[in-house]
Amino acid sequence: MAQQTVLKDEQINQIRRSMQPWQLMNEFARAIEQAVLQSPEVQALRKDAERLDFMISEECQIQSLSAPNGVRHRLGWPDYGETQSEWFTNPRVAIDAAMEKQK
Repeated sequence: MAQQTVLKDEQINQIRRSMQPWQLMNEFARAIEQAVLQSPEVQALRKDAERLDFMISEECQIQSLSAPNGVRHRLGWPDYGETQSEWFTNPRVAIDAAMEKQK
């Protein structure tokens, strides 16, 4: 993630005085857009989209197993009769492990 620069009030006022109102609004809009795109929520959604794209391209499915220590998950490729050898604590961890193994 990009490093954030924090401006002091006087610096902000100086910038504001040097810009036309429409320029200032454009700069604020860009800053807000960047803050939203870099937010943890948006980053998590991007990662979930990456996981879904992986599953679609791999034509795999999530398999779940109720175990004494909680539900476990792994990926399976039914067309090939293959599964991950390890069970994971949640589906995202299972998908991440499969994605990492494919690298």
